[in-house]
Amino acid sequence: MLSRLTAVLVGAGALVFGFIGLREYLATQPDFPHGGFDLLYYDVQLFVLSSPPVDGGRNFPPLLEIARFAAPAVTVYALIEAGRRLFAAELARLRTRRTRGHDVVCGDSPVAYALTARLVGEGRRVVRIGSRDDSDAGYRHPPFVQGDPATLDVLRTAGVSRARALYACTSDGTVNLAIALAVSEVPRRRRGALEAHVQIDDPEFCLALQARRLGQPPSARLDLNFYSAHDLAARTLLARQPPPTVTDRAPRFMIIGASWFGLALAVELARHWRLLDPHRERPMELVLVDREAGAAVTRLRRRYPFLATVCRFTSHERDIGNLLDGDLPDEPPDRVYLCADDEEVALKLALTMDHFWHRGPRSLVVRLGRLGLLGKAFHEPDEDRLLDDVSGTLHLFDAVRAGSDPHLVEDSLVERLGRGIHESYLADRLREGAVWNSSRAMRQWTELSEELKANNRAQAADVGRKLRAIGCALAPSPIWGQPEVLDDAAVELLAQLEQERWCGYLRASGWRYGPSRDEAAGRHPDLVEWSQLTESSREQNRAAIRQMPGYLADAGFQIVRLPGPSLLAADRDLALPLG
Repeated sequence: MLSRLTAVLVGAGALVFGFIGLREYLATQPDFPHGGFDLLYYDVQLFVLSSPPVDGGRNFPPLLEIARFAAPAVTVYALIEAGRRLFAAELARLRTRRTRGHDVVCGDSPVAYALTARLVGEGRRVVRIGSRDDSDAGYRHPPFVQGDPATLDVLRTAGVSRARALYACTSDGTVNLAIALAVSEVPRRRRGALEAHVQIDDPEFCLALQARRLGQPPSARLDLNFYSAHDLAARTLLARQPPPTVTDRAPRFMIIGASWFGLALAVELARHWRLLDPHRERPMELVLVDREAGAAVTRLRRRYPFLATVCRFTSHERDIGNLLDGDLPDEPPDRVYLCADDEEVALKLALTMDHFWHRGPRSLVVRLGRLGLLGKAFHEPDEDRLLDDVSGTLHLFDAVRAGSDPHLVEDSLVERLGRGIHESYLADRLREGAVWNSSRAMRQWTELSEELKANNRAQAADVGRKLRAIGCALAPSPIWGQPEVLDDAAVELLAQLEQERWCGYLRASGWRYGPSRDEAAGRHPDLVEWSQLTESSREQNRAAIRQMPGYLADAGFQIVRLPGPSLLAADRDLALPLG
C-alpha cells in the first residue's frame, strides 16, 4: 500500500514538474508549439520515453530534468506491478503446491474461519480451501485455494501431499467425509502420516465413524481422526468454568435446549461429577428443557449407561421460545446453560429471565456461535464494556472458537479413550478408599506424567486388535439390543494379549527384565511371558480387561459379537508367546 501511494505521489510530481519545466524550456525553442494543451501532451509523453521536445535536447531546466527521469520510473513500476498482479495467482498456486509441513483447512464454515485464525495466530503455515476468499476475516490472510476440497486437483494444488495436517470442517459432515476419502488417494511426498481431522456434527454419526476407525489397524499414510466441535466446546467450557460444588447436597443444573452442544454438555457435567462423588451417594440433578427433552434423555441414557448412576434427570417438554410466558416454575438451579440452536432466543431469555439471576457470578451461561463476538460487549473491562453483565451473573460463551482449538481438535479418539481408561482407574481406586495425589497415578489426566499418559494411549489404541481376536467389533452404544458381555474365556485371552502389548511397549521404551522394579534403571519383574507371570500380576491384566466395556461405554461405545471364526473360538486355552 505504501509503495503504491509513493508511486502516485511521484507520478503526480513528475507531471507537475514536467509541465513547468517544458513551459520554461519551450519558451526558448520556437520550433515547437507551446500552448497549454501542447505542453500537457508533451508532458504526458515523458511517461513513455518519447516526448519530441526533449528527444536529443540538452541543457534542460532542473524541474524538467527531474521529470524526465521520474516519469519513466513510475511507468516501469506500473508495468512491474501489473505483471506481478497478472502472474500472482499462478505464482501463488505454484508456491502453495510446493509448500511443506503446513496445515490445510477446508471449508467456509464459522468453524473453518475460527480454526484458520487460531492456527495462523500460533504461527503455523496454513493454506485454506474454500469457495470464497476470507482476506477480510480479521486476521493475517493465509494462502487461499478456490475450489471443491473433495477433488484431487484442488487438494494437490493446496500441497496436501507435503502437508502436516488437514482439517475438514465444512458445515456438512458428509462433505467432510468425502474430503477424507479424497485425501486418502493423494500420494504422500513427506515422511510420516498425514493427520486428517474430520468434523462430524451429528454425535451418533461421529461415534459410528470413530468406532469403525478404531477397529482398523493404523495406516502409515493417513492418521484419520473424527471429532465433534460440540464435544470439544463442552469440554472447554467446563475446563474454564468448573461447575459449582455444594457442600450439603448434590448440585442442580439446568440445560435449556437439547441441541448437540447441550447434550454433549450434559454428558461432560456427569463425568465431572462422577469423580467428585465416586461412591454414587448423591446423584447430580440435571433438568433438561426442550420440546423433545424426554426423547433426548432416553437416548442419552442408552448411549451412556453410566448416566443412570450419576444423574437424576428431570425433563420439561416446553417450547423454549415460550418460556418468557412464565412456563418454568422451578427453583433457580445452581447454574443454567442456555444452549438453544436459535442464539437470538437464548440471548433474549438470558437478558429477561431475572428468575435465574440469583446464584452468583457466571451462574447463567449462554452458548453462542455466529454471535460469539458479542461476548466482548459484556466481558470487556469496565471502562470499555458496552453492556451490563448483571454484576457478573451473565456469561456469553463463544462455542465456535472454543470448539476450534487445534490442540483439542487433534485430541484423537485414542487420546479420549486413554483418558477414559485413566478415569475408570481413578473411579475404582477412589471407591476403594484411595485419596487424591497418593501416588503418581492418582491425579487428574491433565496432571498425569507423559509416561503414564502414553501407556494409557497405547492400551486404548490396542482395543481394535483385541476385539478382532475374540470375533467382536466396536459400535455406538445400544439404541437397540444389549452390549456383549465378556465371559471368563474372553477375559483370559484378552489379558494375555494385554500382557503381550504391555511388554512390547515397555521394551520399545528401553525397559528390560529385572527381579525387582527399578524405574531409574528401567527394570521390571513382569517383563516375562504369560506362563511365567505371578497370579497377582495376571489378575492385574484381567482387571484391566474387565474395565474395557466400562470405559468404552463411557465414551459412547459397546462391544458387539460378529459372525465368523475368532482366535478365541479356535483355541480357548491358547497361551500367547511374546514377540
